[in-house]
Amino acid sequence: MKYIFKMISKVVKAYAKIVLGLPEKENGKLRSKQLGKGLTSKQKYVSANWQAIYNDLKSKGYTLRSINKMIGSNFRNQVYSGYNMDYSVFEKLQSITGSAIEHSIIEPQDRYQSYKFEKNRDVAEAIGIVLGDGHLVTKELTISLNGEKEQKYVKYVNRFLRETFQKKPANYPAKDSKAHKVVFNSKGIIDELVNLGLQKGHKVKNQVGVPDWIKENREFSRACVKGLFDTDGCISFTKNKVSKTRRINLSFCSVSKPLLDFFYDFCTQEGIRPNGPYGPNIAFGSRYKVTEFADLIQSEKIKNFLKRHNLGYDALGKSTKY
Repeated sequence: MKYIFKMISKVVKAYAKIVLGLPEKENGKLRSKQLGKGLTSKQKYVSANWQAIYNDLKSKGYTLRSINKMIGSNFRNQVYSGYNMDYSVFEKLQSITGSAIEHSIIEPQDRYQSYKFEKNRDVAEAIGIVLGDGHLVTKELTISLNGEKEQKYVKYVNRFLRETFQKKPANYPAKDSKAHKVVFNSKGIIDELVNLGLQKGHKVKNQVGVPDWIKENREFSRACVKGLFDTDGCISFTKNKVSKTRRINLSFCSVSKPLLDFFYDFCTQEGIRPNGPYGPNIAFGSRYKVTEFADLIQSEKIKNFLKRHNLGYDALGKSTKY
């Protein structure tokens, strides 16, 4: 009878291991099931602001060669290609810096996830944001914003892109400057953005432009212009010292001619032709054009500017005392 019970027990345990996925024992110890291609649950990877870390170490006299030797890995892959780093290597890197490094843990099963974004207004605006203040590399998207003057927009970008890209970004506010980086460490997101018409690498050198599917749709174009203006637009006051009044000016600045052409053509088609001829700066001179443009794109930058200066929306179309 004992023998029968023992056999039944073995059969039940074997069934549990196969069907329920319970961990197996090896030499009396629990052995973790493997995840993916040779990865165990104990293995994990790290994402961080590698360029900032390298700049810090460089200022202390370290070179890429010396860092590589100390961590036993090629740090160039992280600095210039945006690769994630094995956690054990990251610990060595952290010991060199002598202080805690802000980072995100990437679990093995999360290392690659494919994404599919619908062509709609939100994605068009997101592409405008990326074209304005974004930088794409193989496995990372970085949006560089002004964390001092654009705190509300930083929050907006975090919320908006999290909902649009279906992934929460990492945030890296700089300690010694106004810069604030919103970072997506996801090759899947990069691959899908490239599939939608964006390019990896240097935007100015590549003279990147707006994808055709956006240009061919008025609503998508308007959303993309909003993203471009919110990142590369400028709002300022022109003051009249005699009357002690001021009025609001709007302009868009870019070193990418395809982006300037797209912005200018869109505004012209909408009946809000900017001042011309234009160089790297496209400006709206009249109060009528300023109001029309603001009404058209519903810019976050304009809304935040008015709130910051305690002005109502009607201030866009008139002169106010200062």
